[in-house]
Amino acid sequence: MEKRVTKDRSSPNQSILNEYESKKLLEKYGVNVVPTYVVRSKREILDVAEKLGYPVVLKVLSPDIVHKTEYGGVILNIQNEGELLKAYAKLSAISKTMTLQKMVHGFEFSVGISYDKTFGRAIMFGVGGVLMELLKDYTLRILPIDDKDAESMVDELKVSKVFQGYRNIKINKKATVELLLKVAEISEKEPIKEMDLNPVFINEEGYTVADARIIIYNQNEVKRKTRTKTRRIEDISFIFNPKTVAVIGASRIDGKPGNTIVRNLVNLGFKGKIFPINPNTDEVLGIKCYPSILDVEERIDVAIIAIPSKYAVDAVEQCAKKGVRGIIIISSGFSEGWSKGEEIEREILRISKKAGMRIIGPNTTGVFNSYSKFTSSFALIPELRVGNVGIIAQTGLFVGVLLDQILSAHRFGISKVIGLGNKCDVDECEALSYLLDDEKTKVIGMYLEGINDGYTLFEMLKNSNKPIVILKSGKTRAGIKSAISHTASIAVSDEVFNALVKQTGAIRVNDFEEFIDTLKAISLLPSLLSSPESNIKGKRVGVIHYTGAGCVTTADAIEENGLLISRLEEKTLKELRKIFPEWHRINNPVDLYPAIEEVGANEAYNTAIELLIRDKNVDCLIVVLWASKSFETPKIDFKLLRRLKEKPTIFCVEGDVEVCYKLSTKIEENGFPTYSSAVKAAKILSIISKLKRLKR
Repeated sequence: MEKRVTKDRSSPNQSILNEYESKKLLEKYGVNVVPTYVVRSKREILDVAEKLGYPVVLKVLSPDIVHKTEYGGVILNIQNEGELLKAYAKLSAISKTMTLQKMVHGFEFSVGISYDKTFGRAIMFGVGGVLMELLKDYTLRILPIDDKDAESMVDELKVSKVFQGYRNIKINKKATVELLLKVAEISEKEPIKEMDLNPVFINEEGYTVADARIIIYNQNEVKRKTRTKTRRIEDISFIFNPKTVAVIGASRIDGKPGNTIVRNLVNLGFKGKIFPINPNTDEVLGIKCYPSILDVEERIDVAIIAIPSKYAVDAVEQCAKKGVRGIIIISSGFSEGWSKGEEIEREILRISKKAGMRIIGPNTTGVFNSYSKFTSSFALIPELRVGNVGIIAQTGLFVGVLLDQILSAHRFGISKVIGLGNKCDVDECEALSYLLDDEKTKVIGMYLEGINDGYTLFEMLKNSNKPIVILKSGKTRAGIKSAISHTASIAVSDEVFNALVKQTGAIRVNDFEEFIDTLKAISLLPSLLSSPESNIKGKRVGVIHYTGAGCVTTADAIEENGLLISRLEEKTLKELRKIFPEWHRINNPVDLYPAIEEVGANEAYNTAIELLIRDKNVDCLIVVLWASKSFETPKIDFKLLRRLKEKPTIFCVEGDVEVCYKLSTKIEENGFPTYSSAVKAAKILSIISKLKRLKR
């Protein structure tokens, strides 16, 4: 009986292994597969079936058929010789070559390997069989994975209850984890592009792979696709701390980028020397102007280029001749816009590499350092508020809007901002490396549209010792198209990016507002940043609200976001009764209004806050206040709160818009994040509860 099957050579760069060959490769690494026989005649089929015993499964084997069930190419549960001959006759019309194997039973799952052009190989685990595409119950991880990754993949499935036991169904989780680790090992040792194990039958005893298809690279393609080690990251800190800055394209006209850049440097109090460059004027804002950067006698550390892209090559050549270390190109009209722009961008990169210069941009607002007071932004910065949040954004204008939003509506501060733009040179990895090393930056926010070096970013996020919040666009087809046209980036698979977030402990948010709200919470809550155990130690939330209806809606929001309403200790309830009337039934959430009537708002709030923070069953606290022109707002004892800072406390302020703004500002100036509703606060607590425990 012949078992050899010819490989399909449909592509010069890859070979498709059929089911029999795929299973042989799996067996080489100790993967349990259903013994499979290749048959081409009635005699062979009957002989193999007699050897295996009924029931059996008959399947077509053809290099032209990937999904056999779609062609009616699989016949299950064949009970006897007569049924087998009928099945053979039916499948002969599709393919003369078939496989025969013993019928196996269990819960159907699937395991797969795919290749992502940004992050390399990824492993998939999910519900298998014909339900795979219908239910879409699966999860992904970027390779390599460890035991913890494999276990979390199993736990994430909607059907994960079957691994603990569900309605007389219980399947082997340990064996499933072993299978995932073996498949990951194979994909690291063999030149595998894709692998599809479906179905994999798993029961209480273990697993068995019933069908398999593997695509392997040829040797030349293996070398091209092999993921390299993390690249060496160069230091870019000099760009943020220059002693001398040239502004090429400086202007005397208000509102032009070259004018605003110089104005920002002057207004913010930049201590270095500023050299405006413009051949058509003698001075800008009272500062001497030079016709060319080559006319400046002093050495220039950083040059900001704010002239049309068609003149950029000459400007960069002059910077190279001058010996400038770094250039920030804020101009647009490069690879994001037109083909000529792509040529210009390639040329300026060639010149800079030859000269050893680094480029941020083009098409960006560039950088902002609140401590050295240096910025290249052409968006007017009205005030300077130093802080501990560093931000990386692929689009420069996003950073300008973000700064306006933070400065006008929130009270946390910024350490550094890096607008990458088209990132023809400096990319997200070098920017992240700089902020990870920066002592002033404690929290990092990243807005990404595309990723240049997925593997290096993956390793950096995984080893990060700072909280990192990511807003990643390009989830939908429309979003991906927009990202490509906007910053000339290629968006990565959103599902693979979600895997990166799960494996690294970074926090992914969904929109601009959530991005700011999350950064604010982490920035202002010292308990999230002060120790290696720096995350919420549990999901049990205490709530203090001034209305019963607010207690109900807040409790709903907490549970809907995967958190728990804490059960207060008896001693906490006993102490709370001292400020409430005897008729009131106390629970969590705490409806505080009866206590306010009894002892006044100030005592009621401060007593309840202290008691709930000291309660061992409470991990974090939401406090809701009213803001009204008709009623005096409660006076919170912030000194007491700061002494009890080990538990995250979030405030919500509801009511008159003007009073809300003033009260929120006061609370945040005292170091506590404030939101417009308890529902939003519950969402933010849910997000920051996922913070990984940080290394020292």
